[in-house]
Amino acid sequence: MLDKEGKIAVQLLTFLVVAVLSSAIMLTLVQTGVLSVRADNQPSLLDAEFIPVGRQGTLAIRSFDFCRSVDEKLNCVGKTEDFNINQEVHFRFVVETTTSYGQIQLVENYRIKDANGNIILNANTEDDFYFDLQTDQKQELVTIAEYFLISNPGDYTLELIIKNPYLGKETTLTERFDVE
Repeated sequence: MLDKEGKIAVQLLTFLVVAVLSSAIMLTLVQTGVLSVRADNQPSLLDAEFIPVGRQGTLAIRSFDFCRSVDEKLNCVGKTEDFNINQEVHFRFVVETTTSYGQIQLVENYRIKDANGNIILNANTEDDFYFDLQTDQKQELVTIAEYFLISNPGDYTLELIIKNPYLGKETTLTERFDVE
């Protein structure tokens, strides 16, 4: 019985020695340039997206209003959800976001859908940074205003998407309005 256990131990030890020696030979051949290693299309072993440091924070739409117009100071003039055909539909919103190393970047995208859910306008600026700011605050409130025109009467839905690439965060708001 002892002889059988000794054989297994010797075989295991022999296997480990062969594995270590072959690994050492391979590493030496790679180091000297005899063998080359292709690294194309290899994912990084250390992916920074999994490290939560620097990715913490908040991104939220704090207020939203449809308006008849927006003044120079981005104040909403004439809050409403009912508009006329070919009238400018203004909207204004305030985004609260955490800064990342003293910087803020916001990307604004929005879609307008008709009553059937068909997208009639897609303002997608994926690579356009709408707002870029350096600050010494930990939190910032950013006010943004936009407008568009609708030429057909009906019930519509505005889907507002705000992204902060520094934080890796995204928030969406859906609001309804009427055009008569």
